[in-house]
Amino acid sequence: MAIAVAALALLWWLAAPSDTSVPGLPEAGQLDVPKVVRTEAEPLSDQRLPVLPVPEPQPLEPGAPRPLRGDTRVLDNGLTLILVEDHTVPRIATRIVVRAGGANDPPGQEGLAHLVEHLMFLGTTELGTSDWRAEQPLQDELASLTEQLAHNPSDRRLQRELADALAEADQYLLTNEYGLALSEIGAEGVNALTGLDTTEYVANLPTNALLPWAVLEAERFADPVFRSFPRVHEVVELERAERTAGVAWSVSEEARAALFEGHPYGRPLGGSVDSLGRMHIDAARAFHAEWY
Repeated sequence: MAIAVAALALLWWLAAPSDTSVPGLPEAGQLDVPKVVRTEAEPLSDQRLPVLPVPEPQPLEPGAPRPLRGDTRVLDNGLTLILVEDHTVPRIATRIVVRAGGANDPPGQEGLAHLVEHLMFLGTTELGTSDWRAEQPLQDELASLTEQLAHNPSDRRLQRELADALAEADQYLLTNEYGLALSEIGAEGVNALTGLDTTEYVANLPTNALLPWAVLEAERFADPVFRSFPRVHEVVELERAERTAGVAWSVSEEARAALFEGHPYGRPLGGSVDSLGRMHIDAARAFHAEWY
């Protein structure tokens, strides 16, 4: 599966790794990290910005922190890495940036990028299931039922069938196995956010947990399973309701709609009641296949 990850920013906090290493984790070179492939990035604009003078670097006072300098590398598979090294503490702050956000939502499906962000935490065919072979047909049934309900939201028969299929699929659900796997390697601050142009996934790791983390993320981005879709869909709807109840969020959306009339930036970032009602599993799968 092509992974359209624009940048993986690793802020290296590299003091003595032995200080906060997690016992039992493999060291570098002991794990094979799956190869992740992404589509070609869109070319940057030819527009040139004015060149500003660069001040001469000043010598640092003894004991003063040194300025951070980034190192950008592009791997053979097209993945861009941005690395910043700092020996202040023995931690690695990671940020995976996908070049797709609310502006990339298909027309009429505003909020889809944000929904996919939530679904990306539900595991894979290896994580989050006790028996994928038994679970897979139930997930396919759920995909069909959610699409039918998107077109017929008040159909009581479809609602009952969806509830029954979800309960049957739950027999194989291992709740939060992905999150527990991250906790076991010492990850902290695990989170994600959806903007207009990007979706970002963050975590903070011990220095010897980089390779296990990379294995988990490579599998998650290449092979996600969008489990518990009705529940996640409900969470996203509640988030939307809570945000729009606030004056600041509503004013912000109205301002963007006026400033970017007819442009994707002017659409509601978290979707609307109507657009969220049209969401279904296959739409989320299609968005992931195109942008991740």
